Amino acid sequence: MAWLDNYAASHCTHTPENDDLEHHMAEKHLEHLLDTLVKPLFPATSVSLRHGRVRHTNSKAATPLDDWQPAWKSASPSPVDVLAWAVEKASPMALEHALPSVIPPLLRVLDDHDVDYKLRAVRILNTLIDKLPERVIRQYGLDNVWNESLFKCLMYMTDDRDLPLLEAAYACLLALICKTNAPQTQARADLLRKVLTDCIVRGLTYAGDKAPYLTIFVHVLDTLVIELGPAIVPYFKVCLDAVSHGTQSVRTRLNLDALALLKHLMEIAWPRVPAHASDILEILVKLWLRRQQEPGSDEVCEQTKQLYKMLHAIGSKQLEIDVQALLEMDASTLSPLLVP
Repeated sequence: MAWLDNYAASHCTHTPENDDLEHHMAEKHLEHLLDTLVKPLFPATSVSLRHGRVRHTNSKAATPLDDWQPAWKSASPSPVDVLAWAVEKASPMALEHALPSVIPPLLRVLDDHDVDYKLRAVRILNTLIDKLPERVIRQYGLDNVWNESLFKCLMYMTDDRDLPLLEAAYACLLALICKTNAPQTQARADLLRKVLTDCIVRGLTYAGDKAPYLTIFVHVLDTLVIELGPAIVPYFKVCLDAVSHGTQSVRTRLNLDALALLKHLMEIAWPRVPAHASDILEILVKLWLRRQQEPGSDEVCEQTKQLYKMLHAIGSKQLEIDVQALLEMDASTLSPLLVP
């Protein structure tokens, strides 16, 4: 990388071990490198890392022009590229020492209005979360600050440009929650429920009819069902609505993902299944009728049959009545699904 070579030529008088310039710069010069190439381009950051905590600062307010055409977007080398390199190459210990130089510009990029820059920041943050020990993240209060910024990213559902951001932000947020909150704790459950109620429910309302978005929501819901366990019971109907939308799609992969979500939902929240047996039966029958004769539908049909067996095993009086009515209406088509 030309920018790293130029920086090393100007600021480093050592000979890197094994001629590994990147490793040497990331371990021995990281803070100075960031303070030279990144920090000067973010003079109006609203947070700082002082006295062991992230703190809001009363920095000089940015002008409207600074907001829409900040100098860091046209700088060479790109400070975002430098940040991405630093987080990727540095060791956890080096990153911990350099956090005061990393966090403020990273948060500024994460909060930028441009979706492409937000996506870059989320990916950098995901790597940072993976590398930093949980102790460090909590010690500096980074989890709360990052949670807030990532939740904002989950509101972007306008066009196809938002899809990569939405997918990356969900993955990053769930990784952060699970890393900084122990399993079976109230704090972890509360944050996961917040993802469901504040983000997934809104997403299904505004973009649930768009298959690419729905695919993301179904994947996240599947994770939430497994993570929350029996605590998912109050949200059974929300999950079932997502399953219904997913099974109506023409995309085979989305059908299978929706059926996987339904399987986990029935296994974990089984006490609610009898009350929703008719709704589940309707989902399975509609999917069967639409896919049974389509080429490439063998796996979908097989999974549909397996889920009906689960439903039948749990059973309900209303289910027996509904199944009998369906068989009387079209036994030849539905018998392979409904008759053991």
